[in-house]
Amino acid sequence: MPTLNRRPLGAVALVLGALGAVAAPARPAGAQAPGPELSLSAGAMQFDASGTGVAPTAAARAALPVAGRWLLAEGSLAYAALGEQFAPSPTRVAVAEGQLHLQAPLGPVRPYLGVGGGWVRYLSNAGGQAAAPGTLSGAAGLRVAVSGRLGVRGELRVRGWQRTSDGDFGFVNSAAEYTGGVTYAF
Repeated sequence: MPTLNRRPLGAVALVLGALGAVAAPARPAGAQAPGPELSLSAGAMQFDASGTGVAPTAAARAALPVAGRWLLAEGSLAYAALGEQFAPSPTRVAVAEGQLHLQAPLGPVRPYLGVGGGWVRYLSNAGGQAAAPGTLSGAAGLRVAVSGRLGVRGELRVRGWQRTSDGDFGFVNSAAEYTGGVTYAF
């Protein structure tokens, strides 16, 4: 897994949060919608694939309550262009994942932990990697209701794909994503 030597993109989350505060319809700031939630996030992905580096990433996510406000099921589609050291051009990847999020609904602030899995799809295979059948991921994040139905979200998501062949529990490829974004609750 890559070392965490870059700063998260907190400025992105701050700007998106300010935009959300201006555009949100009237609703108490601490209110949390019990229904579905959509989010758009962007940030940086530190990766260790065919070389290491940092790449921009973007994700669209949808969450549904499973058990009150404590347990959410989330589906996610993400994209990144990995500028790998040993590839002549960026390797573009798409990630489709599902996660379960256990969150603490503490008024407008909702910290959460998530675990899940999905698939990594190479859209361009510049590094010559084999097809990746699946991925495992974990997340730690924070959802904050700003006003109305809008909120902000910050997250660290770690992911591994293409299991090693030597029988251990490691991965050939891994990534850590630092993202911030806006949420809309129905």
